[in-house]
Amino acid sequence: MVTSAVSFPRSIGASTRITCADGLVAHVFMVDSQLPLFNVVCGTLKFLANREQVESQVASVAAGKMPVPDWEWVLDTGFDSSVDGASSKQWKMTRKAADAS
Repeated sequence: MVTSAVSFPRSIGASTRITCADGLVAHVFMVDSQLPLFNVVCGTLKFLANREQVESQVASVAAGKMPVPDWEWVLDTGFDSSVDGASSKQWKMTRKAADAS
C-alpha cells in the first residue's frame, strides 16, 4: 500500500509505505504496539521512531533525501547491571551527539 499521507501499521509486523516529497518512499514497519514504535527504512537510511518522529521525518524530506535522525531508540534489557536482566524491559530514546565536523 502506497499512501501520500502518513498512515501507520496497526499491528506488529504490519507495514505500509509512505510517499514523501520528490517521490521518495519510506517503508514503515510496526515493531512494538505498546509504545508504539516503528522501524523506518528510506533508501539506505534505517531507524526506529515513534509516530511524531515519523511524521516529522516525512515532513523534513528535501531534495529527495530524508534527514538522518538525531535520536536513537534502544531496548533497555537490564543486562548491563544484572546477569538476569530486568524483569520489565523497555524502549529508551537517547539523543545522538552532534558531529564536530
